[in-house]
Amino acid sequence: MENTDEKPTVASMSSHEPSGQVASISGPVLSLGPTRLLKNSEKNLLARLGLSTIPAAGWGGVLLVVLAELLLLCGAAGRMVSLQTSGQLDRVEEVQGMFWDMLTGEAKLTKTDTKVINTLHMITATLGHLILVPQLYIIVVFADENLTLVLQLVLAMLVMVLALVMQTVRTVLEQNEPEGPDCIEEDTCLHKTWAWMLFINIIIFLTIIFIRVLFNMRLKNLIVRIKCVGPIIEFCVSRRSRDFQCLVLIITLSVTVLSGMILNTQQLYSSDQPEVIESKTVELLIDLVSAMVCMVGLLVLVLLYFYSHTSYSHTRVVAEHRVEQELVLLGERHKQVLVRDKTVSKTKYCPVTRSARPGESGQLLRPA
Repeated sequence: MENTDEKPTVASMSSHEPSGQVASISGPVLSLGPTRLLKNSEKNLLARLGLSTIPAAGWGGVLLVVLAELLLLCGAAGRMVSLQTSGQLDRVEEVQGMFWDMLTGEAKLTKTDTKVINTLHMITATLGHLILVPQLYIIVVFADENLTLVLQLVLAMLVMVLALVMQTVRTVLEQNEPEGPDCIEEDTCLHKTWAWMLFINIIIFLTIIFIRVLFNMRLKNLIVRIKCVGPIIEFCVSRRSRDFQCLVLIITLSVTVLSGMILNTQQLYSSDQPEVIESKTVELLIDLVSAMVCMVGLLVLVLLYFYSHTSYSHTRVVAEHRVEQELVLLGERHKQVLVRDKTVSKTKYCPVTRSARPGESGQLLRPA
């Protein structure tokens, strides 16, 4: 084959040649460049020392996820059974009309109507706090973000809608409930305070998720380059900040759920006589067991956080002198590229960002 422009060419097989004949290849053999060899050496070094930045999910984390799911589903079902056996679901079909009257202000709610609306609040809190929010928490803490990006976005929107509805119901209910003792006399101030704290934490958590979704949509550089605000946003939505917010969220959620269950049981049985309470032993046992199952499930979620945090941040500890020795050897093997590439490349392709645009390659290597 002729090579008129002195470029490496590949001789293709002619249609007249036998099928078993091998085509010849002429020209220089392509090889990896020095920068790519350096990146491969860095990856091999991290793998050899066990310092990989992408930890593998072990069976321990999977078992914690399955256990938490089973406990929370059983606990939520137990709470619904407890509401049914205690008679709190007898007038649920009247909630729609009462809620509309409450929003429009056409009628003043009675004490009985307030109890029915509180039952609606218990149902929505059970679905939201024991099912939706834990699902989003598990996906954010344990699952791979790149693989579950769309699912995170869908669950975040559902949680936001449910949180807004729940908080609206509580606010309108407080404004329309009949005159009576304040929250201090009813022992409801603690639960109201934790409910507001949980609502604020959910909003912060969802904001972090939405911004990280924008980062994965290749808008990170545009957001980070905003003067003064960009670096702050980048830190607030970093993995470290997100994981800390996850821990705060699950602790606040646990306290809110516990205070809500205690308050509901107290309002339901505190005014009954001892003889009446003894006749409701089954209802009390269902309420107690379901509450304990819910709290154990939330505790498993806390353990899942520490498992994920330990797997990501404390997978392996290597002696400092060994790391320094390996880095010195790495620098000696790739001294040429480390000394030569001191500034950001204007024309070269960067293997890290996969960008060849001038001035945006992101390649900045300095000698030690």
